[in-house]
Amino acid sequence: MNSKLLVIRSSIKSDGGASGLLGDYFVQQYQKIIPETSVVVRDLADSEVSHLNARSMEALSTGTARCEATGQVLQLSNELIEEIREADRIVMCVPRYNFCVPSIFHAYIDLLVRAGVTFRYTENGPVGLIASKPVFIITTSGGIYSGAGDSLAAWLSQVLNFVGLEQIEYVYAEGLEMGKSSREQGLRDAHLQIDLLLMKIARIGQFEQKCEHVLQ
Repeated sequence: MNSKLLVIRSSIKSDGGASGLLGDYFVQQYQKIIPETSVVVRDLADSEVSHLNARSMEALSTGTARCEATGQVLQLSNELIEEIREADRIVMCVPRYNFCVPSIFHAYIDLLVRAGVTFRYTENGPVGLIASKPVFIITTSGGIYSGAGDSLAAWLSQVLNFVGLEQIEYVYAEGLEMGKSSREQGLRDAHLQIDLLLMKIARIGQFEQKCEHVLQ
């Protein structure tokens, strides 16, 4: 079974930090259960993702660039959206900075949310235009934030749902700055969460292969 896996990295650390290492682990284990996987890695720290300003927002809204700089923003936005559309599954590696996502990840989201391209308004409200697919969000933090009051997850789920991505699973690596034992436990818990998600994916893959065999 062929599969396209898109990995979004957003750490400002050169080695990807804990979120990047967990993302690497996810990919390694994923490729064991789906060897035919094609992996695309988008490291936002290397992608020249710029924050919105009045000119770039106009270009994204109208689909027309007035200068070379906004043309580059529009082109990058189109590339990022196409990556999302082409992927079968998506992994987002998102460290928690100051209670929220890295600013570069927020800038990335701003390039994805475009009226008439990834969502549209109707009489019944907004409709996402990206076909739903599984999104796995690996979030790392120095403290502990999982649960009903997690503002990062609430915002990220809302914005991804808005463009049509509604199949979201979170992996938490928490307490990483609360001492050595807490960090080790947080990373162990995250690896276990990833393993459980991959077991679920493996079962889905086995079911799909059985269906393909029956239909042949």
